[in-house]
Amino acid sequence: GLTLAHVSDLFERRVDLIVASDAMDEHDGLSRFPILTESFVLLHPAGKGPRRKSPADPAELAGQLPFIRYTSRSTTGAIIERYLRRLRISVSRRIEVDNADMMCALVGHGVGWAITTPLHILQTLQRLDGVLVDTLRAPAPERSVTLITREGEFEETASMLATESRRLLTERYLPQLVAAVPAMAREIEITTD
Repeated sequence: GLTLAHVSDLFERRVDLIVASDAMDEHDGLSRFPILTESFVLLHPAGKGPRRKSPADPAELAGQLPFIRYTSRSTTGAIIERYLRRLRISVSRRIEVDNADMMCALVGHGVGWAITTPLHILQTLQRLDGVLVDTLRAPAPERSVTLITREGEFEETASMLATESRRLLTERYLPQLVAAVPAMAREIEITTD
């Protein structure tokens, strides 16, 4: 779901804990437990796009293929839009998705190129056939994933959940991601306690 909706649910006491891609630092009264920071990466169809230049050039891809974007209502989509504006890369609003599975499927079928995160790639490892994953030229955008609760409430539980999340990512899920896409080892950093 969208981070802003989750934060609203947290403040209105419909939920007690959220995991968000925005630490919501502008809001008082919240306790934050960082889980990870990750750099965004570029996806393009195998056999199309740059001739294995690394890092890949989004401007070159923008001239060759349509851009597949996340909805700009999402934190991830907004970060990507700011990055493209900073690079002065203009892309049409032709294709917009709300999940990584659809994005990877479209890229794998040669429909276009995209920018996403290592965690989103982890969610969709089974859809990487025909997809090349490249680093973005510096400075690549980053996002942090944080567990958030109301200050003074559920902080012990939140701390335990954040610790367990980091452990599971480190021991189980990141090895799967790195086995499938070795370059991702440099693009994601688990926060230490």
